[in-house]
Amino acid sequence: MDEEARQKAVKRLEEDSERERKRLESAAKESITALKGKSEGDVDKRKAQREERADKLEEKLTAATEPLMKEAQALEKRIEERQGSQIRTPIVFESAKITIAETGETIGREHLTKLRKAVKARLDELKDKNAEERERALSKIDTDITTLKEGLATEIEAVETKLGEDVEAFQARVGAERDELMLLAQMQFLTETKYRELKSKWGQVFKADMGAEAFYDILARMDLESTAKELWREVKTSKSKQKRKKASSGCAWLKTCASPATGPSG
Repeated sequence: MDEEARQKAVKRLEEDSERERKRLESAAKESITALKGKSEGDVDKRKAQREERADKLEEKLTAATEPLMKEAQALEKRIEERQGSQIRTPIVFESAKITIAETGETIGREHLTKLRKAVKARLDELKDKNAEERERALSKIDTDITTLKEGLATEIEAVETKLGEDVEAFQARVGAERDELMLLAQMQFLTETKYRELKSKWGQVFKADMGAEAFYDILARMDLESTAKELWREVKTSKSKQKRKKASSGCAWLKTCASPATGPSG
């Protein structure tokens, strides 16, 4: 095992993890910015439509009230001019279909009052009708704007949720690779498939050979007594069940290797 190479590999894993986290966060930020841009554009269009519709309704109300007010002013002038006189033709407020004075009546201040009440009633009627139309037209646009804003919030939440899941999944994968790297140890026996897998990932960290010669080479370079003490210490003190089991197996293996029947014949 090359411990220096192992530590460098661990550092590379951590650096790769940080780069990937930043990449995922950057991609999520770009997605959210794009979503906001589209949503704000759609909302601005609806607001422009709302303003345009409101202006048209205001123009419609003005178009309806202007002739009414002109007629009312003309009738008021006529009534003022005929105060105390008996009229030969009726005075009719056509905009409201109301007769202010009948033929033969003597015009007095009460006819001005009647006209003004009729004008106010007709104006109120027109304003109420316009307000109802305004409410129907603008409330639909307001609902569209609210729906767009709520949709944006939902889409942003989905992006952020996916970001969290992606970061968590990647960190879990990095953690598993780090554990795999740290568990590489001397006297570890590997299948050919596992060996090739680990070699492709951590070939710079460990050296492994196959066959009896590799086995004898390991034994020749090992301090069996020191290794046995270390393994027994691991069995007795480790809090990890996996590590204790592995150390126990190592002790059993060393015991076999130390027997006279094991080991190279000389």
